Amino acid sequence: MIDGFSRMTLAATTAVLVSLAAPASATVSRFLDIHEHTELSQLVVRATTSSETRSFVGKDGIPRIETRFTVLETYKGSAQQGASIWLRQFGGGEQLGMLPIVGDATFTPGEEVVLFLTTSEEGVVFLTALSQSKFEVVRGDRLPIVTRNIGGLAFYQPGVKGGIFSITEDAPISLELFSQTVREIATSPAP
Repeated sequence: MIDGFSRMTLAATTAVLVSLAAPASATVSRFLDIHEHTELSQLVVRATTSSETRSFVGKDGIPRIETRFTVLETYKGSAQQGASIWLRQFGGGEQLGMLPIVGDATFTPGEEVVLFLTTSEEGVVFLTALSQSKFEVVRGDRLPIVTRNIGGLAFYQPGVKGGIFSITEDAPISLELFSQTVREIATSPAP
């Protein structure tokens, strides 16, 4: 039998432990290497972020973000240099009082990126694989590189004990080598 003091101690200890537990969240996905990512995508472009529109759509008010990009270069598919493409993402983000989709890419105006996309009949595009589909172009004192932040994603690896792994960033690679590799994959015949 537990006395009043022990119950209070147990309740207080439980409350402290629950409050210290950080919420863990990640979207589980399958890791895509550059070959598979290019093959699954209908459009791969280097572009800059132009503007963003956040709204609620449909009878249930589903939040979505539409971001406009200006195409700088196309590696796969057809998009003219200087053309605008609209990327649609579901989830409104914290600005609309809705939690974002964990593992989805976020964008900053003026940011230069390489995007792996699927296309729709409406003329909008979607990321092929959430944040896996966004590579940031970093320009500095050296040659431009691409890097990818894929925090928020956990990856399933069949046949491995536990089966789930996560990484935050890929190793940077030169933009020139990256774009050459994607073009070669895009133009090589399917196996």
